[in-house]
Amino acid sequence: MNLTNPLIDKHLDDTQVGFRKGKGTRGGIFLLRNTCEWMMDCQKDPNLCFIGYAKAFDKVNHEILMEVLAKAGIPNHERRRVCEIYWNQSAKVNLTSGTTEDIMIRC
Repeated sequence: MNLTNPLIDKHLDDTQVGFRKGKGTRGGIFLLRNTCEWMMDCQKDPNLCFIGYAKAFDKVNHEILMEVLAKAGIPNHERRRVCEIYWNQSAKVNLTSGTTEDIMIRC
């Protein structure tokens, strides 16, 4: 799945592998492993930190995000796509007693 386009890609580092054509988890794992091996070859201990961005994203000020994307030259129709993906979503939760009604997901 390719959710980015050339306008956005030019702002991303080559190590960003998520949602990009021709890149994926294998590439990220390969990059991480090679970096760790290089550090150990240099007698350095690699330190890793994994962040769950699902929780980090809910702290983003959406209005400011849209302003930043506009200033970066991202067209309006592409900015709307971001809104459609992340905002006004709903979900249902499967419980042992059944499935809940739709729950609105708000960021």
